[in-house]
Amino acid sequence: MIANRPVRVLHVVRPATGGMRQHIINVAKYSSPAISHSIAAPSDFLDSCAEIDCFEQRTVLEIRPTTNPLQDLQTANSLASILKAGKYGLIHCHGVRAALIASLAHVWHRTPIIATFHNLIGDSWKSRAALIQIRSGLSAGVAVSGAVAQSLQCTISNNFDLRIIPNGVSPDFMAPREHNRQTNVVGCAARLSPEKGVDVLLRASDSLPDIHFRIAGDGPMLQELLLMGGNNVEFLGPVRDMVSFYDSLSMLVVPSRQEGQGLSALEAMSRGVPVIASRVGGLKEMLRDRVDALMVDPDQPDQLVSAIHELCQDTELRRSIAQAAKKKADESYNVVTMISALEKLYGDYGVSA
Repeated sequence: MIANRPVRVLHVVRPATGGMRQHIINVAKYSSPAISHSIAAPSDFLDSCAEIDCFEQRTVLEIRPTTNPLQDLQTANSLASILKAGKYGLIHCHGVRAALIASLAHVWHRTPIIATFHNLIGDSWKSRAALIQIRSGLSAGVAVSGAVAQSLQCTISNNFDLRIIPNGVSPDFMAPREHNRQTNVVGCAARLSPEKGVDVLLRASDSLPDIHFRIAGDGPMLQELLLMGGNNVEFLGPVRDMVSFYDSLSMLVVPSRQEGQGLSALEAMSRGVPVIASRVGGLKEMLRDRVDALMVDPDQPDQLVSAIHELCQDTELRRSIAQAAKKKADESYNVVTMISALEKLYGDYGVSA
């Protein structure tokens, strides 16, 4: 606090849905009132948050999903103007693209920059070049899992302040269920893009005609996936009421080919929904096979068929996994723990709650 006024944090984000969007909302909604949160983001992102009242100010900043040097410099200049007008104490970027724009804008401002990395970083020269530029302007970084941190470390030097702060589940998901779980309804909540592996789940659905599949999300593979889905597959598009979505399921499948952490798995776990997940990235770090989830290898629809069939048939296994998973999500991955760690990081760079 400065003169009884909240210190202002500006969140900067590229086009995003799903876990990244929910993370930003959770940070702004549940952090201390001594910190005021504003957001600069593409118009589509701001529209998706229109009903959320936890941001002091919303500013359109059209960050493109892919790199374009000239456009990126123009966007960085726009961000510098936003920072000058807003007198922010800290910039909190989300994802590589937003962090790159903020680091370019660092030429015109000296506001401390923190970036949360939600996804695994690839080995391409473009990814590495972007990280080198980002590192030049970044004060500190956050990885949502050890797997994400490891993917960063070969480019970002060891003396850089990189902290692992997992995503936290909001209290909305921890409340008791109001009705009994449906049977033989399998859900998936993901961006419809190749790395999420929804196509693998649809291949499995062909062998399970008596199971109903509900797919929540949108993305570039939508039309391809619509053609793959049979009569037992329902595409819901973007879903705002995720609590009701999870409550409509007998299990959630996270069939990712790669995954930074897997917030949808945590949310389902907190709702008492058993999870089947791929052994990749942050998922295999977070979950234990046959203890709090069933784990399968990525790109293996036959393994998904077997796991779904087993959970449908084995009531005791379904109950024990759901119980252990809820305990883990509520105790180890709650939003209070996440906010506490983030506010400690904010404080280390001059923004105290």
